[in-house]
Amino acid sequence: MAVRVFISYRHDTEAHDLSVRALADALRGHGVDAWIDQYDPHQPLTWEEWMVRQMEDAAYILVICTEKYKHTVRREGKVGEGLGVLQEFGQIREELNRAGGVNPKFLPVLLPGSTAEDIPTGLRGFNRYSVKRFVREDKGYEALLRRIYQEPEVVAPSLGVKPDFTAPVSSAPVLGAVPDLPPVAPKRAILEMVPIPAGSFMMGGNVYDNEQPIHRVELSGYSISKYPVRVQDYLEYSKGKKVAMPPFPDFNKNWSKKEHPIVNVSWFDAKGYCGWLSEVTGEEYDLPTEAEWEYAARGGLKGKKYPWEGDFDVSKLCCRRSEGTCPVGSYAPNGYGLYDMVGNVWEWCLDSYDANYYNNSPEKNPLCNNSNGVRVLRGGSWSDGDPDYFRCVYRSRYTPVNRNYLFGFRVVFRGLL
Repeated sequence: MAVRVFISYRHDTEAHDLSVRALADALRGHGVDAWIDQYDPHQPLTWEEWMVRQMEDAAYILVICTEKYKHTVRREGKVGEGLGVLQEFGQIREELNRAGGVNPKFLPVLLPGSTAEDIPTGLRGFNRYSVKRFVREDKGYEALLRRIYQEPEVVAPSLGVKPDFTAPVSSAPVLGAVPDLPPVAPKRAILEMVPIPAGSFMMGGNVYDNEQPIHRVELSGYSISKYPVRVQDYLEYSKGKKVAMPPFPDFNKNWSKKEHPIVNVSWFDAKGYCGWLSEVTGEEYDLPTEAEWEYAARGGLKGKKYPWEGDFDVSKLCCRRSEGTCPVGSYAPNGYGLYDMVGNVWEWCLDSYDANYYNNSPEKNPLCNNSNGVRVLRGGSWSDGDPDYFRCVYRSRYTPVNRNYLFGFRVVFRGLL
């Protein structure tokens, strides 16, 4: 079972909220059951009831320390501001008092722009974690993950310890001899990837407001998986990371149809798979952005509705079914050689959903990452029948914690494999 973590923070600025959300998303991508207030509408509980339950259920509470957070705890801010922080830190104080000052689960975290001086007094004696980037290569983030998973750190020998000179010393190899070194594990090629060269296209449509205005987008080269992630792919991740498989649907009992796309996965499940894939391959994989997905779905066809020439055609995709998903690759690929870009499963994208994002999105490699708690889905599913859903430009959305028998995903590598 994933370690449950609750994140206590103050809504200082929109940029700060985005950083906290990015931290929570990254932790979830690394298998941690991380929670912030934006992930849950708190119904039917009041906010106070929800917060207390979250803090009681959490194995760890990350306290995101900022100058404003510290001033709020000291009651130095404006009257009526930061009431949530006051209530959360009140809970922290109570638990610390019960534990006799020993820190049972509170971890001070410093994001860029904060210093040790921003840690409230009650937490200053404990290990702090300065996180610059939300990747394992960042020492602070790696240390935080190790603490959450209770993994030991590499400890240097204490100063003053005498070396053991009694141990036998191995002789140096003969000059010219081939040293007996362990073999280097090759990078694993798990998914078939299709390279998409750099280019530009006119993104969006003119049917619904959220797909307007049509605007020019320029993308760097990337590679995208040839098929949606299959059951057999996700099973390998499940075994490798000891992550539970999602509940299987009636149309794929016990996940017996391994060539079908995985379904019933949340956005966070999909991110977790991408994180594992990155670890085992040595390359950085992720979900596609909306722009990357749409460009790939078009298959090089400019200005066309669907991944094929002409009008909607039920013979070209897996849709309007009652019996569930189809094996991946059951229908002809698009111009880039990609299968099931529409139909079969709705596919999670990396972006947050913003109905008005196209009004001011950047031209090059756009990615929407706001704090509204909703993520984008593209492509339509096996159950859908409305031709609109299968247009390359159609935008749907859902909360990232939601699982559904219509939802799956594919992955990208931002480079040409």
